Amino acid sequence: MSARLLLPLVMLPVLGVGVALALTGWLWTGFALIAAATIAPIAIKRSARHFVVTQALADETFYDEVVGAGLLAVRST
Repeated sequence: MSARLLLPLVMLPVLGVGVALALTGWLWTGFALIAAATIAPIAIKRSARHFVVTQALADETFYDEVVGAGLLAVRST
């Protein structure tokens, strides 16, 4: 799921900047940036499920795209 959200494309450069800041003397700023880059994808992944279901219920074309991509499966019990 993280590949679909392009999280590694954003997370890796931010982690690099955080390490660079920590190594050049901005220790706490670097650590804060590293923590933010680590925690943000987790928070995004947790909220993505709710977003997909809410959007699928609100928009018919989005529902068709999500079902076609295999992100959402509807089962009857």
